[in-house]
Amino acid sequence: GVVLVTELPLRASKLDGVSMFLDDGRPAVGLTSRGDRMDSFVFTLLHECAHLLLGHLTDGGIRVDEELEGAGDLAGSEADANKQAADWILPNDIDIPLGRPSMSTVLELARRHRVHPSFVIGRIQRERKDWSIFRRTIPRVRPYLDLA
Repeated sequence: GVVLVTELPLRASKLDGVSMFLDDGRPAVGLTSRGDRMDSFVFTLLHECAHLLLGHLTDGGIRVDEELEGAGDLAGSEADANKQAADWILPNDIDIPLGRPSMSTVLELARRHRVHPSFVIGRIQRERKDWSIFRRTIPRVRPYLDLA
């Protein structure tokens, strides 16, 4: 299996996640709870898993990702990992209504695609580049993590 390590945000850092292979060959993912949002935490987890799955790490390589939220202008392996993570959560071919959707629309899309509403909200925020839309409805992640 994949070793998973979670930490509180590192002071003055924008570190979201890291993926690597340990000395014994096992894959490992490290995540911080920076931003304390469930949607971005899960996105970062899937982004790091995508690096592992897509073969972006060379022997002994390590991948450090900072500030993934809103990072739509990336190229190469970072763009590929973002696309894979986003597709695992909510595929891009799913249309989100134009304008500011109502919460009932968000809930209906989440139900129809069998995802948590925070992932629909995160997608809307990313597409609109407006991080305030329904921001207070996205669950915090830290209460669910065993942080040292």
